[in-house]
Amino acid sequence: MQRLTKYSLLLKAVHKNTENEEQRAELTHMIKSVDDFVASVNAALKRNEETARLASAASRIESYDVVESRDEELEKLIKIHSTFDITTVPIPGCPKDTLRVLLREGDLKLRDAVSSKMEVHILLLTDMLLICKPSTKKTSSSGLTGTVGGV
Repeated sequence: MQRLTKYSLLLKAVHKNTENEEQRAELTHMIKSVDDFVASVNAALKRNEETARLASAASRIESYDVVESRDEELEKLIKIHSTFDITTVPIPGCPKDTLRVLLREGDLKLRDAVSSKMEVHILLLTDMLLICKPSTKKTSSSGLTGTVGGV
């Protein structure tokens, strides 16, 4: 990446020492093309990093049982409709190609009505606030269970 940014500097130095107006115009066009290309590479790298951060956060989230039922068919239906993948579900009200981005994440203590404190992990995404509690399952050591709160 460092070499790409140097092409623009090299072309600017050549432009500065060129006297022919036709060549200067072509060099100006080349400088703009190189700058646009470097900007697109930077944007693609940033998008990849954001996607990787979101995928990393999504891999630590587990679903949890919202409702317990004695009816197996009802439980199957609930399970089907209670899963939520933050990496693939589109953002409501936005074009389908709009990407969800993880803006911030961290640990907090949440106070309930009885004033007891509970440790939670917060994920602030572009379109929602996800409040997760530590997993109580013994199979997962670093898993989080999520509760979605729309923003």
